[in-house]
Amino acid sequence: MLVYKAMFKYLDEGVHAETLDFPGAISWGADLAEARLMLASALVDLAEVHLERGEPLPLPDPGRTDPEADLEEPVILNRGGDGDKQRRRVCIQLSDDRKVDSSDP
Repeated sequence: MLVYKAMFKYLDEGVHAETLDFPGAISWGADLAEARLMLASALVDLAEVHLERGEPLPLPDPGRTDPEADLEEPVILNRGGDGDKQRRRVCIQLSDDRKVDSSDP
């Protein structure tokens, strides 16, 4: 289990979402709930790419923060089996207890 830090910034057009300690995990949503789901989906995709390439996942940095964030919260990444692609799975748990994983369409 790895605990990354997500940040959210409210804009006129919606909510910007970014994982501060997993480079490249950036998304957007019309509201906070959608931004959380879109960020989780982006994080799942990025983690899967790292794993498929045999690259390590970035280490979480609990001290990382963004002074411009309106909200910061943990995003939990659980990694499944280390076997072939069929058994490899990444699951993200959001602060509101919803989950997004690599088996979701």
